[in-house]
Amino acid sequence: MTFLNRRILTILVGFVLILAALAFLILPIQRQDLAVPEKVPILMYHHIVEPGNPCNAVTVTSEKFETDLKWLQENGYKTILPSDLIKHKRLPAKIVLLTFDDGYSSNYEFMFPLLKKYKMKAAISLIVSLSEKSDAGHLTWDMCREMKRSSLVEFGSHTYALHNPELHGNFNPDGVNGIQRKIGERPDAFERRVFTDLDKSKNRIQEELGVSPSFFAYPYGAVEPCAETYIQQNFSMSFTTVPEIADVSKSLYQLPRFTVTMDTELKDILPIDPSET
Repeated sequence: MTFLNRRILTILVGFVLILAALAFLILPIQRQDLAVPEKVPILMYHHIVEPGNPCNAVTVTSEKFETDLKWLQENGYKTILPSDLIKHKRLPAKIVLLTFDDGYSSNYEFMFPLLKKYKMKAAISLIVSLSEKSDAGHLTWDMCREMKRSSLVEFGSHTYALHNPELHGNFNPDGVNGIQRKIGERPDAFERRVFTDLDKSKNRIQEELGVSPSFFAYPYGAVEPCAETYIQQNFSMSFTTVPEIADVSKSLYQLPRFTVTMDTELKDILPIDPSET
C-alpha cells in the first residue's frame, strides 16, 4: 500500500469514527424511549384476594391484577418506581406507577409473584404499626425485606398509626381522617400528635429496611395544610387519591392517582398514546 493510499485510508477511518461518535451523542436524545415524560399515570391498589372472594372498593382479585399487568405489557407501558422520578432519571415515554396502600400481606402473597412474572415494579405505602404485628394480615418486616432486595418494590409511609385505628381503618365521613387537624386542636398539640407519628413511621422503616422512605401517601387522600411543610421537608414525593394523570413537571407532591377496583378498565383511564395527555 502506497503512502497516499494509507493516508486516504487513515482519513476515511477517522471520518467514520467521528460519525459514530456523533451518532452516539445524538441518537439517545432522539429515541422516544429515553424521553422525560411530564405526565405520569399513577394507579392505586390496596388488597388482593383469590378469585371468587367478595371484593369492595379497595379489593381486587389476583386474576384482575394479572389482567391489568397483561394489559399494561401489551400496550407498551413500562412500570417505574418513585425513586426514578425523584432522581430525575431518563425514562421511557410510556410509563405508569403502580402503588399499593396500607401494606396488606396479600401484596407479598399475590402481587409480588406477579411482579416477578411480568418483570414489573410497584410502590407500597405502609401503615407501619400494622407491620409490627405478626397477626394483623399485613406485611411483616421479613416480607418487606425480601421484596426490597428484589429491586421491584419500594416502600413509603402511610403513617405509623393515624389511619383511623379507632374506626378499624375506615373513613369517617363526619370527622377528621388520617393526618387532618382536629377541630379546635392547638398547633403544638397537632404537631406532637401528627409529626411524632410520621417521624416514628420513617424511623421504623429506616431501622427495618435500611433506607428512609422517600414518599408518603395521605390516608384517604386527605391532605392537611398544617402538615404540608413537614411533608415536603421529610419526603420527596406524596400521593393523594384525586383521579387524574399526574403532571410531574409541576411538582412531586400531592400527586393524583386512579383507584383501581374490579370494575376499572385500564383502557378507560390510561392513554394508548402518551401524546394524548
